[in-house]
Amino acid sequence: MANRSIRILMSAAIATAGLMTLPMGTQARALNAYSGQDVALGGYRGTVYYAPKGAEFVVVVTMDNAGQPMRFVTSLKPGQRAKISTPGALGQPDASVVFRRDGDHLFVDERPSQARPAARISVRQATKGY
Repeated sequence: MANRSIRILMSAAIATAGLMTLPMGTQARALNAYSGQDVALGGYRGTVYYAPKGAEFVVVVTMDNAGQPMRFVTSLKPGQRAKISTPGALGQPDASVVFRRDGDHLFVDERPSQARPAARISVRQATKGY
């Protein structure tokens, strides 16, 4: 009985340690209706909010990078998601923000995507058929 208790405690400790090693910022944050939240995407910084409109959430993202503003607007029904991304440098990860509607909640997830491998396209391949 004592050995079983020790094994259970050891398993719980290992599981907790594993959770503590997850990188911060990889969990989606819940957003409340009409409440702005800061969001970052590559060199862009801005805010996101949503407003319920019937069965949809109208999601509005306004961002700026060195005086170059942009706005992204989409409507999400339950279970839908939208993604905004910017490419990284060759061999570097893209930056992305995912907006996910889960029932009556909207989640915002900012994270880098996987690194892109270097593309190998020859001039012959690129101009074939032109």
